[in-house]
Amino acid sequence: MSEAGAGPGGGCGQSPAGWVWLLSRPLAGDEHRVRFWIRHVQLGVVLTELAAIIVACYALAAHRPQQTLLLVIAIVLMAAVPAVLALPMRRLCRDHRGALVFYAWTVATTALICAVSLIDGGAASPLTWLLVLTLTYAGLAYPPLGVAAMGLLMIGAYLSVCAAAPAPSAHTAVTTSVLALFTVMVAWASRNQWDMADQQALLAGRLAALADTDPLTSCVNRRAFTTRLAAELACASPTRPVSLCLLDLDGFKAVNDSAGHAAGDRILLTTARVLRTAARETDTVARLGGDEFAVLLPDTCPGCAAAAGQRLADQITAAGTECGVTASIGIVTTSRAGSADALLAAADQLMYVAKHTGRGRISQQQPTPGGCDRHPPASMVSTPGPEALELTLGQR
Repeated sequence: MSEAGAGPGGGCGQSPAGWVWLLSRPLAGDEHRVRFWIRHVQLGVVLTELAAIIVACYALAAHRPQQTLLLVIAIVLMAAVPAVLALPMRRLCRDHRGALVFYAWTVATTALICAVSLIDGGAASPLTWLLVLTLTYAGLAYPPLGVAAMGLLMIGAYLSVCAAAPAPSAHTAVTTSVLALFTVMVAWASRNQWDMADQQALLAGRLAALADTDPLTSCVNRRAFTTRLAAELACASPTRPVSLCLLDLDGFKAVNDSAGHAAGDRILLTTARVLRTAARETDTVARLGGDEFAVLLPDTCPGCAAAAGQRLADQITAAGTECGVTASIGIVTTSRAGSADALLAAADQLMYVAKHTGRGRISQQQPTPGGCDRHPPASMVSTPGPEALELTLGQR
């Protein structure tokens, strides 16, 4: 994939043209940012209502020639704008097309301000300064290129009003210059804000990853694994069974005591690498603590889980040949929703059965009658000998 451009804070292009992505990048990547945009929409509705009240008061107080028309526009605007709150903001904020909705809102607001300015006499009308209010609103939240684009639009719209109903040249020059400088200022502020938001999102992602990761092996830790296991169990069914392999290293304590903790850490790192290499993309490998690891196998029947467990045991034995480390593995499969802690406890019991039966073995709950009509994952296929499968416990 080629790079198409980067927004504030970095990132790769996600659309055919980089500038298109910079204008219409997703507004929110997390719930905090979604709430920010919801509040921004609410602020926009309040500001529009107040602007409509200003127009109405101005028309009444100044006794403008088109007083009635200005009042009608203000009243219709106050009645119609709250409908914006009905937009599906949470979905729009996470979709790159959501930004286009805000741009359309700004374009419509700019057109309306120009219309009421023309009704009120043209470029000399004080109502043209509502463009500054609209640009300020955009600068508070829009991406920097979006702010610049809206600022250029407003300058062009103001010059169009000047062409239709001219003001003194000095007035036009000063107003246009102020709008241009204000556009630069708010676009720069927008860039700073988006840079900060991107950095905060990156930091939050890194902290979340650290909170879910074992610092030594970079595997998922117990807390995150339990959460994922619970989520898979909530979806378990006879057509989508969930399997769990719980393994404990045999001989690890002896190596740790004789060769030191550095050697023990190397064994743990090797074990984690073996498990990650053998696992599928949909599986989750975790270090639960000490020399205990777990592999979550979604959508895996008992036969596939047995082949996967034997494959893991064989690879760990091969990797630990020099130091004599093997793995005892307990395997449990369920097709019903249940507790993650209960499934872990069942797998833990099976793992201790394997450990007490002999080193480097697997122990699995008795499969239900009817067998398994699925093929094991290609990356985990092995042919376990009958002595390796200790089918000791009945179906739980």
